[in-house]
Amino acid sequence: TFLVMCVAVTVFAVLSIGMAKGSIGKETIGMASGLSDGSLTAIIGPFLAAIFICSDFTNKTMHDSILCGKGRRAIVYAKIIPYGLSILLMLLPYSILTIVGFLVKGSFSLDFANGMDSSYMMVLASQGSVAHDAEMILKMLLIVVVVAVMYIARMSLCILLGYTIRKPVLVVGIGFIVEMVGSLIALSVSSSEALTEALSWTPFVGIKETLNMGAAYSD
Repeated sequence: TFLVMCVAVTVFAVLSIGMAKGSIGKETIGMASGLSDGSLTAIIGPFLAAIFICSDFTNKTMHDSILCGKGRRAIVYAKIIPYGLSILLMLLPYSILTIVGFLVKGSFSLDFANGMDSSYMMVLASQGSVAHDAEMILKMLLIVVVVAVMYIARMSLCILLGYTIRKPVLVVGIGFIVEMVGSLIALSVSSSEALTEALSWTPFVGIKETLNMGAAYSD
């Protein structure tokens, strides 16, 4: 899965750079949307939750842990921590692309970024409007970290599904639907201040619109 993410982010970067240079047309935006970090994590997150949690119910590992006297909190944390680290690993190629692309002042298409569900690409595409000094580099690094934490928070719903449903196929299917619907709601309520404020207290706030180089440190 990590290799798939590496390939996806490579194609992602090539398309954005090509569009910025004019060698690739804007019609590729629709085809490339599935390569964004938002889309891929919505697919991979539920899949990983099914592997980490549901398999333990299937092979009775969970029952053994309970019989050995492990408490509920210890059992849950033993899944949350490696699951969160796995999400970080999946996002590592996008994080590296953002850091390197920003430091070398790469040219990325803003039109491409606007069409993607990706805060990382928005940081890269809008870097021409900011100074590349120590403060902006620090802000960029903070954005990379906070975006990763936001994705882990979104995917944590899949842990709840895993412990509740315990069926891998259902966890993957329902998890994918929940993640995609949450992301779509975040994108569609931007015109309502009340709904936007309500969503701002959840991980499903519009990450790209909130966490970019124009964000304040308080954000």
